[in-house]
Amino acid sequence: MVYDRQTTLVHGGKKMGLVVERKPGESIHIQFDQRMSAEELDDLLRTGITIRVVDIGHQVRPKAKLHIEAGQGARIWRSELLERATHPHQNAAEPEPAR
Repeated sequence: MVYDRQTTLVHGGKKMGLVVERKPGESIHIQFDQRMSAEELDDLLRTGITIRVVDIGHQVRPKAKLHIEAGQGARIWRSELLERATHPHQNAAEPEPAR
Protein backbone atom coordinates (compact mmCIF):
# COMPACT_ATOMS: atom_id res chain seq x y z
CA MET A 1 0.00 0.00 0.00
CA VAL A 2 1.24 3.48 -0.86
CA TYR A 3 0.40 6.34 1.42
CA ASP A 4 0.30 9.85 0.08
CA ARG A 5 -0.85 13.21 1.31
CA GLN A 6 -4.43 12.31 0.42
CA THR A 7 -4.48 9.91 3.39
CA THR A 8 -3.75 12.76 5.80
CA LEU A 9 -6.55 13.27 8.30
CA VAL A 10 -7.74 16.50 9.84
CA HIS A 11 -9.12 16.22 13.35
CA GLY A 12 -10.36 19.26 15.23
CA GLY A 13 -8.66 21.57 12.73
CA LYS A 14 -5.31 19.90 13.38
CA LYS A 15 -3.52 18.15 10.51
CA MET A 16 -2.55 14.56 11.24
CA GLY A 17 0.04 12.67 9.20
CA LEU A 18 0.62 9.00 8.56
CA VAL A 19 1.52 6.70 11.47
CA VAL A 20 3.62 3.61 10.65
CA GLU A 21 5.10 0.94 12.92
CA ARG A 22 8.56 -0.40 12.09
CA LYS A 23 10.52 -3.23 13.68
CA PRO A 24 14.33 -3.17 13.99
CA GLY A 25 15.84 -3.42 10.51
CA GLU A 26 12.65 -2.34 8.71
CA SER A 27 12.50 0.98 6.92
CA ILE A 28 10.35 3.40 5.00
CA HIS A 29 11.03 4.97 1.61
CA ILE A 30 9.84 8.42 0.57
CA GLN A 31 9.43 9.19 -3.14
CA PHE A 32 8.35 12.40 -4.82
CA ASP A 33 5.79 12.63 -7.59
CA GLN A 34 7.55 13.26 -10.90
CA ARG A 35 4.65 15.47 -11.99
CA MET A 36 5.35 17.99 -9.21
CA SER A 37 5.67 21.56 -10.42
CA ALA A 38 8.75 23.58 -9.54
CA GLU A 39 6.60 25.57 -7.11
CA GLU A 40 5.37 22.41 -5.34
CA LEU A 41 8.91 21.04 -5.11
CA ASP A 42 10.17 24.35 -3.75
CA ASP A 43 7.40 24.32 -1.13
CA LEU A 44 8.27 20.75 -0.12
CA LEU A 45 11.96 21.61 0.19
CA ARG A 46 11.12 24.71 2.23
CA THR A 47 8.71 22.97 4.62
CA GLY A 48 10.59 19.65 4.75
CA ILE A 49 9.43 16.27 5.98
CA THR A 50 8.85 15.60 9.66
CA ILE A 51 9.31 12.12 11.12
CA ARG A 52 8.52 11.87 14.81
CA VAL A 53 8.88 8.83 17.06
CA VAL A 54 5.47 8.44 18.70
CA ASP A 55 6.14 5.30 20.72
CA ILE A 56 8.72 2.58 21.16
CA GLY A 57 7.24 -0.79 22.07
CA HIS A 58 9.13 -2.84 24.65
CA GLN A 59 7.49 -6.16 23.97
CA VAL A 60 9.11 -9.42 22.90
CA ARG A 61 9.36 -7.93 19.39
CA PRO A 62 10.21 -4.25 19.84
CA LYS A 63 8.96 -1.74 17.29
CA ALA A 64 8.86 2.02 16.87
CA LYS A 65 5.75 3.93 15.91
CA LEU A 66 6.59 6.81 13.56
CA HIS A 67 4.42 9.80 12.68
CA ILE A 68 5.28 11.19 9.23
CA GLU A 69 4.22 14.55 7.82
CA ALA A 70 5.23 15.36 4.26
CA GLY A 71 4.14 17.62 1.43
CA GLN A 72 1.48 16.91 -1.18
CA GLY A 73 3.85 15.23 -3.65
CA ALA A 74 5.51 12.85 -1.16
CA ARG A 75 4.63 9.16 -1.38
CA ILE A 76 5.52 7.07 1.65
CA TRP A 77 6.19 3.35 1.20
CA ARG A 78 6.95 0.59 3.66
CA SER A 79 10.21 -0.68 2.17
CA GLU A 80 9.00 -4.27 1.76
CA LEU A 81 6.00 -3.10 -0.27
CA LEU A 82 8.15 -0.88 -2.47
CA GLU A 83 10.41 -3.87 -3.16
CA ARG A 84 7.39 -5.96 -4.20
CA ALA A 85 6.03 -3.15 -6.39
CA THR A 86 9.33 -2.54 -8.19
CA HIS A 87 10.28 -6.24 -8.54
CA PRO A 88 6.91 -8.05 -8.79
CA HIS A 89 8.36 -11.31 -10.14
CA GLN A 90 11.29 -11.54 -7.73
CA ASN A 91 9.35 -13.78 -5.34
CA ALA A 92 7.96 -15.93 -8.15
CA ALA A 93 9.72 -19.21 -8.90
CA GLU A 94 12.47 -18.81 -11.50
CA PRO A 95 11.83 -20.85 -14.65
CA GLU A 96 14.23 -23.65 -15.50
CA PRO A 97 16.63 -22.76 -18.32
CA ALA A 98 15.81 -24.29 -21.71
CA ARG A 99 17.90 -27.36 -22.65
